Amino acid sequence: MIEAIIRGIGIGLVLTFLTGPVFFALIKTSIEKGFHVGVALALGWVSSDVVWVGAVLFGTQYFESSSH
Repeated sequence: MIEAIIRGIGIGLVLTFLTGPVFFALIKTSIEKGFHVGVALALGWVSSDVVWVGAVLFGTQYFESSSH
């Protein structure tokens, strides 16, 4: 159990520091089209992340956990 937690923390830290294409799209859009369009893109990005996290949390409730 503790091994899974340590692996999860490690993977989470790696993913935190990775800059993906959405980050560069956000910068490019903000420069070319302005602040408000950049904010709209960022809010869409955050809302899609919230949907994915919600789907994962909802989906994991169907897994059974054994105590061995």
